[in-house]
Amino acid sequence: MKKRTGNLNLIASSALASLLPFNPGLMQFAVASEKGVSVMMEEVVVISRKRASAERLQDVPVAATVFGESKMKAVFAENLSDLGDLSPNVEVENAGTRSGVANIFIRGMGATGSVPTDEPTVGIIQDGVFWGVNYGGLLDSYDLESVEILRGPQGTLFGRNVTAGAFNIRSARPSGELGYGAKLTVGSYDRNDVAGFLDAPIVDEMLAVRVALQKKQRDGYINNVNTGNTSFGEVDTTMVRGVLEFTPTKNIDITFIAEDYSVEGDASATFLLNDPERKKFTAQQGIDGGNEGDVSFSVLEANFDLGHGVVTSITGYRTVDTEDLVDIDATEPPIFSQLTRLEDQEQISQEIRYASTFSDSYRFTVGAYYFDQSWDFTEQRNEIVNVNTKAKLDHTSMALFADLDYDLSDALVLNLGGRFTKEEKTAATAAFGPPLAPGAVLTPGFCDPDADIVMNCIFGPDESKEWNNFSPKLSLSYRLNRDSLIYGILTRGFRSGGFAMRGAPLAPAYDEEIVDAFELGYKADLFEKRLRVNGAFFYNKYDDLQRTVVDPVTILQTTLNAAQATIVGLELEVVAMLSDDLVLNFNYGHTDASYDAFDNFDIDGDGIVDPEAVDLDFARVPENQYSVALTHEKDVDGLGTLMSRISYSYTDERALDDNNFINVSSYEDLSASIRLMDAKGRWSVALFGKNLTDEEVFTWGLNVLGGLAWGGAPRTWGVELAYEY
Repeated sequence: MKKRTGNLNLIASSALASLLPFNPGLMQFAVASEKGVSVMMEEVVVISRKRASAERLQDVPVAATVFGESKMKAVFAENLSDLGDLSPNVEVENAGTRSGVANIFIRGMGATGSVPTDEPTVGIIQDGVFWGVNYGGLLDSYDLESVEILRGPQGTLFGRNVTAGAFNIRSARPSGELGYGAKLTVGSYDRNDVAGFLDAPIVDEMLAVRVALQKKQRDGYINNVNTGNTSFGEVDTTMVRGVLEFTPTKNIDITFIAEDYSVEGDASATFLLNDPERKKFTAQQGIDGGNEGDVSFSVLEANFDLGHGVVTSITGYRTVDTEDLVDIDATEPPIFSQLTRLEDQEQISQEIRYASTFSDSYRFTVGAYYFDQSWDFTEQRNEIVNVNTKAKLDHTSMALFADLDYDLSDALVLNLGGRFTKEEKTAATAAFGPPLAPGAVLTPGFCDPDADIVMNCIFGPDESKEWNNFSPKLSLSYRLNRDSLIYGILTRGFRSGGFAMRGAPLAPAYDEEIVDAFELGYKADLFEKRLRVNGAFFYNKYDDLQRTVVDPVTILQTTLNAAQATIVGLELEVVAMLSDDLVLNFNYGHTDASYDAFDNFDIDGDGIVDPEAVDLDFARVPENQYSVALTHEKDVDGLGTLMSRISYSYTDERALDDNNFINVSSYEDLSASIRLMDAKGRWSVALFGKNLTDEEVFTWGLNVLGGLAWGGAPRTWGVELAYEY
């Protein structure tokens, strides 16, 4: 049996897709030779609307950038951060103080932080499973079938914490035929990566397996002058993934995926911005610190074709254990080092849904969802005198959802959707405690500050809070002609409420953050499909906006429903085939984010609320971003095809912290690559470089000790040798 959602990465050329019904097996065969610049114009399909079969991206009223496997290879996208750079109004960065924790911003909204209490506004969904915490969120792209970057609230189909958008990720699946491949990459900073996959049938047309392995090692980019470590920031990661696909009948397919990801290396580098003696890519930390973590992930997906529709069941399980030691103060004396542990994060989820196929005039999906997670978080700070804190959380979420397309005419489609969600969180903390007098008994709700190695904490009383939420959606899409679509969307989304659980005694819960969003979009394939233009205008109103306030003296953090805001912007994506061997890509994003009200915010830490906070800029949100790239291919007699690519991007100046004390100037990025492929598309050798102008870029900051910041990578290059059969 060929699966309905089949191999989604390179489905078909534009002409073929417009003539044929969705048939993954046939379409995949039709584009087996698509290896050159045509991949930049690939006709992709999406599964994020959870229909019975995948849909052409150009046919659906969704603002999205979609990458198939071939396109990710062509642009040398190694992780979600690289893909975010190629999408308008999208930023994916490491959290800074904790390696491997993703801070993702879309359309001006994101989470700035590195603790599990910081609920994201952009969800990561891997093989149908929503991540409870964003550790591992930079996710290497090797052996992924597709990544859909969805912009705007996605609450109807994905629920909580997708008020800004979502990354919908799908692992490569078995093809049912023998295949294998290997990739070796060496490069700057002693980079040494090896990856490979095996795709094999076990029982013909019934049972197949795919196994992928990736091992990545490199030295660090930074010179830590205080420890003498000239390669500070080294990292070593391992990913192993297995996919087993079982098709006992033509109407049933069952897929089991198991993955383990582990990382070990130095801590993130902290830069002291007010030091006039600091040199480029140079840190002055008293210790190198370190980080290690392990993420285990598994999912069981079953599809049952009933003839009138498809029932899908997705059962997910994920665990996370991490430890990070980082020198926050960026100076040689041990003023403020921080050891954090996320222990025993465990989540289980279940989604079951029905997607109809029995009518030509309407299509709908209905479903139910259950999610449960728990975790323990420990933080130990050394500020000359030790302080310690612990927190734990139990979290349950349940939802019912429905989404309907109804054809009002051959050209006009009405979409209605809604999701009802019920959440409950139970939290407990043990706060930073004062020094204990000799013989004194530890007070419940606090930690012994002198317990350096074996934590001595007594949790305070549990606090619970329950929330109910309804997220509706209404959209109309109108097909101007066969290749042009306009649409409008009205929708509501929410970001989970919760508890501030970092260092201070447990305070009353803060409430959900609500967004009411309007979007007007246009999609078109023009000039015989040689030009693709997708654009969107959005207007978002936020209420009960969650903001984390950092006390500059105690370094304690409190999360509040502190603000109301309006975010207006637009996006433009253009792909133009200038000739048969030259493709232009252009993306532009504009975001105008402003507070309508900002209460209870002390900007300068003097203990007085500042009414002028309403005039602050949003942290980490540039007003303008754009990128342009040219991809060219040329046949080389006797050798194969040479494909080259050069890209340039620009990002406006922006504030790095909510207080607007740390501001950075605009920056540019220039990257390039060249790849030689043999005539059969099996062997390839490539040379690539990123940040060729060697710009030092800071992505997050704290108004502590005169200004601290964390940043991106310097100039890097690599050579890649790959083979696939």
